[in-house]
Amino acid sequence: MNKYQLSIHEMHINNESGDNSQSYLLVMRGGFEQIIERCSTISIDGVDLEMNEYWRAACEHVYSELGNLGERTMTFCDLRLPAKEYPIGYSFDVDEVNFPTENLRFLGLVGMSDPPKRAIPDMIKKCRSAGIKMIMITGDNAITAKATARAVNIISNDSETIDDIAERLGIPVESVNSSDAKACVIQGNDLYNKSPEEIDALLNNYAEIVFARISPRDKVSIAEGKYEIIDKERLRSMLCLACQRQGGIVTITGEGTNDVPALQQASVKVVMGIAGTNTCKQAGDILLVHDNFASILTGVEQGRLLFANLKKSIVYTMTSNIAKIMSLLICLLTTVPLAWGIITVLCIDFINITGAISLAYEKAETDIMKRPPRNPKNTRSIVVFSSILLASSFIGIIQVATGFFAYFLIMINNSYGQQWNDEQRKQLEFSCYTAFIITVIICQWATLIIFKTGRDSILQQAINMRFGAILVAIISYIIYNNTTYPFKFGWWYPALFYVFLMLIFNEVRKYIVRKHPDSVMATATSY
Repeated sequence: MNKYQLSIHEMHINNESGDNSQSYLLVMRGGFEQIIERCSTISIDGVDLEMNEYWRAACEHVYSELGNLGERTMTFCDLRLPAKEYPIGYSFDVDEVNFPTENLRFLGLVGMSDPPKRAIPDMIKKCRSAGIKMIMITGDNAITAKATARAVNIISNDSETIDDIAERLGIPVESVNSSDAKACVIQGNDLYNKSPEEIDALLNNYAEIVFARISPRDKVSIAEGKYEIIDKERLRSMLCLACQRQGGIVTITGEGTNDVPALQQASVKVVMGIAGTNTCKQAGDILLVHDNFASILTGVEQGRLLFANLKKSIVYTMTSNIAKIMSLLICLLTTVPLAWGIITVLCIDFINITGAISLAYEKAETDIMKRPPRNPKNTRSIVVFSSILLASSFIGIIQVATGFFAYFLIMINNSYGQQWNDEQRKQLEFSCYTAFIITVIICQWATLIIFKTGRDSILQQAINMRFGAILVAIISYIIYNNTTYPFKFGWWYPALFYVFLMLIFNEVRKYIVRKHPDSVMATATSY
């Protein structure tokens, strides 16, 4: 790989004569590894000395020190071409390379600092806590890449690479067990002839990965096709395919036209709005207007909040529908009269719609960015089995049981030992309707409080239920005024009992889910 830039300049000042005169000056700059191998001398205080092991080690030490500081290095060397071999007007051919590129004079290194934005380290740390894996691909050398990765938290402070372990223990790198390292820095030449299986193993074994010195001539064989030349963009495409083979949702950021092939492979394509080219913008899914990389994290959080609130609204709506369906089935399968009428169903639906809309505007829970991403293979639909189980088996059944308890309580207390005419029977039936509807409405109000949070305690979430309480009171008052049969306060007890029962049950359930996220309770009832 020719990772250097070379230029030849005509020398207009020439004070020498004869064979020692020079007509051209060859200047080369580039990566340290490439330049140091081409130098046979070094300039020290204006004197040319032989590039021996001492000076080579000194240069490598300075190079490592600059790299550990996270600075990008540029190395310079030159060579004065003798006028006898390269006279004025000599035709230099860059294809045939009819000029020397070896035995040059080492001049020095320049360190350039390009510090990351202040928000980047915290953003990457939050991404990691949210279960998002960050992979860094750079053309910098391994030392600089590792220092930069540590500065932005792509490699965390408590993670060690194989080289770090070897340095700490004072042993050769070959003696280190690769499984002991949590992070790795892979250079471009190490990717030579890696198979898809080896790349998959690399992604599985290391949580923090940095690819350094990615060059246009790194050869990589992948399952989807063999590329003789792999540049940075093709490597990003290759890694994207590898992550997708493992079921990952891959996001790639880009700004240049050369980023388009990699963006086309990504699941989510993010393009910089200011620095991005028009071709790149057309290939993207998301456009960052201010080129602020931290906006991606905000987008992830808002996406999770939207999805969580949507599930809350759906599961909340299912509870009352299941209660109505089960009461209808009881009526059809037994001789029990239907426990609700048309007006009562409309009242329940009105409460449902109002509550479902309010859940759509809930604020994010405290752990929303600490949860692992959803597995797209296991959660292809919004309403999963655990949501149905929670809505029907736990809450829906208890709502129906509470409503029928109030229904039969009125029927039992007012039906024995009395003579009935049709009007009195209708009065009693309407009173039972009233008890059922008020019980279900209060149960739905309590269910609304429960579904405000999926894992957090309701004490952690601000509860503003004044509108719901006023609505329940108004509906209950209207129903009560239209009841000709006396409605006793004791008939409210079943609904109040349900409120306390479900609040206690769900607080216990949420506590178990928070403490044991992999437990059966969490798997069966999380929504």
